[in-house]
Amino acid sequence: MTQPKPPIEWNVLVARLTVFPESLTDNSHADWWKVVTGSEPENEQRRPREGIAEYTGTARIGDSRDVSLILGTRLDRTDWVIRALDRVDATTGAPELLGAVSTVLPEFTSLLTPWLTTKSPPALRVALGVQLTAIVDTPERGYELLLPYLPLKVEPTGISDLLFRINRPRRSKSLEDDTMINRLSTWSVGKFSTFVVPISGGGTPRPGSSVFGCRLELDISTEQGRTTPLPTAEISGLLNELATLSLEIAEEGDKP
Repeated sequence: MTQPKPPIEWNVLVARLTVFPESLTDNSHADWWKVVTGSEPENEQRRPREGIAEYTGTARIGDSRDVSLILGTRLDRTDWVIRALDRVDATTGAPELLGAVSTVLPEFTSLLTPWLTTKSPPALRVALGVQLTAIVDTPERGYELLLPYLPLKVEPTGISDLLFRINRPRRSKSLEDDTMINRLSTWSVGKFSTFVVPISGGGTPRPGSSVFGCRLELDISTEQGRTTPLPTAEISGLLNELATLSLEIAEEGDKP
């Protein structure tokens, strides 16, 4: 009889949507930020000769959560990234988190669906990336939590530096063709640390507070090599499928 897995309270550190377009011109993204946020970006950097632009500012997800938003564009890809407004808790050393993955991920995809369905150039490939963290008291506790989610016969005692990565492609259910979806997951236990920098600038940084955490990095994406754009009418359903697959791995662990 299979033992129940210990629940892991995964929280989102970073979420990313990447679109690999069929083509992109330097000025095609001029109004994208406003479509997503309803306002103008706080900062903008452009390198027209290289076809690179970056916009940064604040966006609201859900009813009342403000997050840091980044839009980065190159001629071959577009990235939307959210993270907490404050990167690290200066007192504990723990990274500032966006909230539970079961809440944040649907809010993130809802934020970007209008852009994806109305403004995004025809896409050859779409990827949803999520970095998740669960703070634990000790590395040993982290191993105890992670190992039941992995196909490994290892006792949690007497080990260190756990790192497990696997890709389990699965055929898409939202696309009518035979497109495969990569389900790449990376599992680990690590330490988050802060460093104290002297205000005078005359000394060297010294270690500050540290905390331990389980880590799960997900990269769920359509396969490479496609030569025709993904169907526009199915792109919203595809994004929802990528989010559903991400939540499945976080909740159930590695499985075929």
